[in-house]
Amino acid sequence: MGRGELLGTGVLAATALAAALVAAAVIAGSDGDPRPPPPAGDAVTVGLWGDIPYTADDAVRLNRTIDAMNAAQLDFSVFNGDFKGGGPCEDRVYTQAVDRFNRLDAPVVYVPGDNEWTDCRDQGRNVSRERLDHLRQVMFAGPDSFGRRTMALEHQGPGPEGGDYPENTRWQAGNVVFVGVHVVGSNNNRFDAEEFAPRDAAARAWLHDSFELAHRLGAAGVMVVIQADPGFDLVTPADRAYQGVDGTDSFVAALRDETLRFARPVALVHGDGHRYRLDRPLLEPSGAPVPNLVRVETFGTPDVSWVQATVDARDPQVFRFETRFVR
Repeated sequence: MGRGELLGTGVLAATALAAALVAAAVIAGSDGDPRPPPPAGDAVTVGLWGDIPYTADDAVRLNRTIDAMNAAQLDFSVFNGDFKGGGPCEDRVYTQAVDRFNRLDAPVVYVPGDNEWTDCRDQGRNVSRERLDHLRQVMFAGPDSFGRRTMALEHQGPGPEGGDYPENTRWQAGNVVFVGVHVVGSNNNRFDAEEFAPRDAAARAWLHDSFELAHRLGAAGVMVVIQADPGFDLVTPADRAYQGVDGTDSFVAALRDETLRFARPVALVHGDGHRYRLDRPLLEPSGAPVPNLVRVETFGTPDVSWVQATVDARDPQVFRFETRFVR
């Protein structure tokens, strides 16, 4: 499910200080041999995409997106959730997603969306928890990314309130820490408190640990990828509850605190609204924009376009984003 409206387009860069060396993630070739990471001073190119395909027509047009990303010779891409529409959640749609990701030459990191589990029904019966278990078994069966080349990922184990959360991932490249966090649309499944509360606590713990790692490594920046639109345009608690986005409140508060403390560029990438946005919507308690965070919302059905991020620690702005239109 998606929400949101177009607030801005173009190229926007986060501001802050570039810092010291971070080891890049090791990438393995299709033959299984390790592939050396890019030199520490090199820029990293990243594809950002999600909320596609919802229909058979989407799936056909998405072939052109995959071809375009392969032609771009990316270092890796991140799919920020919703590899299916709101229909049935049969086992085959998960294996189809794996097959699709493995058609990309570069590593693909998957971050879950709500359509893959939260919104799943079987003849009117809510099967979200069963589908979440299945998603974890299929989409996070091993430690590495998808793609013809793979990339080693770090996964979260037990959360602070129990349970395992392998879908929360982390890796390093280009002197930046990248973090995938399980925060989804449909109000982050808040109505199911038994499922929501421990996962929300685990997400915030993973976010904190990742920023701590960035501090220790002297990383030039942090990129956080989720699926949900946090509803930054909705400020009052009543509005957020009415519009069904208050399930992201604790995560957004944690992100704001970590970003201000980090004081270097942070990029938040999400989907859910199916419209490209590039802005600085996160506010300090004073009401002023958090100056070192940029939000990027990726395209989504019926648009099969994608966003290319250039991550360069030598650039004081670190993150730059450009649209890549596909028709």
